[in-house]
Amino acid sequence: MSAQLGIMAQKLKNMLEPDERVIFQTGLSLLRSIGFTTLSAIALLISFWIVDRAFGDTMNPLGALIFLVIFVPWCTLNFRIPAAILTDRRLLYQYGAFRRGIEEIPLSDIYAIEYDVTSKTTHGDITITRHKGPKMIIAGLPKRKKLTLAIAEQAGLPAPSFNIEINS
Repeated sequence: MSAQLGIMAQKLKNMLEPDERVIFQTGLSLLRSIGFTTLSAIALLISFWIVDRAFGDTMNPLGALIFLVIFVPWCTLNFRIPAAILTDRRLLYQYGAFRRGIEEIPLSDIYAIEYDVTSKTTHGDITITRHKGPKMIIAGLPKRKKLTLAIAEQAGLPAPSFNIEINS
């Protein structure tokens, strides 16, 4: 296994059976944290500005307190560290940083697959429709298009469709 999946996906690696062949893997990326880091920095600047306007220079520690109490926990709890391994039999997907979960989807259970086209980055969402069970959305995966094509090929599905989201 490559070091690309990192130590956070150790449970995922341990779930592989000895005779299972890895077709594709994708995992951790620094791009996943840029949005949350930027949001936190902007929130810090805004809180300092609002507190400074309302109370003057003497209350700047209140802005830092607002930042620490509200925005840091929110960003931490919403941060997801996805990792996926596609084998010749199944798709293993891990999500979450602190509240981790692992999904295992047999390739025979996949009815259709599609990916979103919302940005120029390689990160995005994959939607998997199963024969049994609800649709599953895998959010924030790096290399989503390559993974989608590999899943479709391994599951014997036609070329995947994609969703174009237009914000108006």
